[in-house]
Amino acid sequence: MDWRSETRRIADVFAAYVEEGWFGKCSRRVCLMGREEPSFFVEHDFWSDAEIDADPVYRDFFRPRGLGWSAGTGVQVPTGDNIVLGVERAFSKGPVAAESVARLACPRPRC
Repeated sequence: MDWRSETRRIADVFAAYVEEGWFGKCSRRVCLMGREEPSFFVEHDFWSDAEIDADPVYRDFFRPRGLGWSAGTGVQVPTGDNIVLGVERAFSKGPVAAESVARLACPRPRC
């Protein structure tokens, strides 16, 4: 699968994420926006394996679609809006490695 088809697949997944109401149930953005340091974070920065396994958004939405690991950051812009940037990783590949998170963080301020 090339990156274009993978990008289309992820776009379709996240369209369903919003349309089916999962966005409002997911605590990712709340956790990300609650952190002040300019960095990317992964699931294990907030939850244990058991908590992730029991979370309906991960269990019933992400994992059946082959996802379930991510790295993300939250940015509050001067207008007062919040932007959440995330990178998704296939569940079968395991959590996003610390080295990858460090590379993602470089474009953020204070890198």
